Amino acid sequence: MKVLVLQPRRWSPDAAENFDLIERAAARAGITGGAGDVAVLPELVGASALASRYEILVAGFARSLGCWVVGGSHHDRSARHGRNRGVIVSPTGTIEGEYSKVNPYGRERAEGIAPGDGATCFEIDGKRLLVAICADFFHSSVFAEHTPDLVAVPAFSVTRLVNPRPARTVWRHMAVARSYELGAYVAISDWARGARQAEIESSSVAGLAQPFPSPRDSYFVSLGARQIAAFDLDFATVDAVHEDRRQLGFLTRPNARRWRGQSRSWWQTASSMIPNGSSQKVAK
Repeated sequence: MKVLVLQPRRWSPDAAENFDLIERAAARAGITGGAGDVAVLPELVGASALASRYEILVAGFARSLGCWVVGGSHHDRSARHGRNRGVIVSPTGTIEGEYSKVNPYGRERAEGIAPGDGATCFEIDGKRLLVAICADFFHSSVFAEHTPDLVAVPAFSVTRLVNPRPARTVWRHMAVARSYELGAYVAISDWARGARQAEIESSSVAGLAQPFPSPRDSYFVSLGARQIAAFDLDFATVDAVHEDRRQLGFLTRPNARRWRGQSRSWWQTASSMIPNGSSQKVAK
């Protein structure tokens, strides 16, 4: 499996312009996908497009690239309270599931974006894919009931600081820590520095965190100035290391039932505050 990570150079409130930009970036880079590959789009690639329009754009991109697509997100205002939600689409353009942001951030709250339904775990070719939109990635509760092989993070890493380096440092440390904790790859797609949503600029944090990299010092690979990059995921090595850790008694993945039994009052409190995630199998 390959994962395609994106970092477009500008953001537009017109969803069609955003999709045109990423399609041209993929064409210039000569990058295509296979039926078992996954492309991760950045947060709000669909801007505030109607759900039907956004889904058509994601489906078209999946067909043109020939792979699975985690469709970033859009602000869906079809209901009384808006949501930051996205869809996952198969290589044939079929919508196989959706996910939404649990923790609206910053100006989203003022704009009436309400908490979504929680993180969603999908299965593609026997591998578990968890989608966490931007700020959700920083909440450990999102991962409490899931054991993913790949975490996809559509982001718009806005920062109020003039220098994006502090934000980049935090994101990269979090990605490496989460990857090592879960024993999973973490793919972050973002907007490049210079992309703006209103008056706030992106920090450009796109890249891939690897749980057991080779060489050993490449725990996080940044996209740098690239708008798109493809990474091969070595699940065979990851599975072998997981087995070694299990034999050593070093637990690498969360066990929701064990956590609930050991800290029942905490779990009850958390459950009352945060919507439960769901799991959907989309491919064999």
